[in-house]
Amino acid sequence: MKEKASIDDIKKQLVIAPQSWEELFIIAVKRAKRRFTRKIRRIEDFKLLRIRKIKETGLYLSRNLEEIALKSPFLRDLHPFYSELLELTINSDEYKLCMSRILSVSR
Repeated sequence: MKEKASIDDIKKQLVIAPQSWEELFIIAVKRAKRRFTRKIRRIEDFKLLRIRKIKETGLYLSRNLEEIALKSPFLRDLHPFYSELLELTINSDEYKLCMSRILSVSR
């Protein structure tokens, strides 16, 4: 039988999500801007650079959301005490639904 995860193990694995979608988006845009900075001489280069920035922003957002969804604790892996505590704090069905939505958006 698989051993249940302790709360310390779960805390180590957690990825803290940003407070809002705006914060996540700003981080992604800044990251893309840092990654693709150079002098542009032609309009075609400008267009290509913008396309690369948009793709990089999308990839970052996708990876980040997937990481949040997959590293959040699965209810079946929690100790019964923590599972019950989670159930008292928030609805477990709502939690599962939110995690599945985050994962589906990331793909």
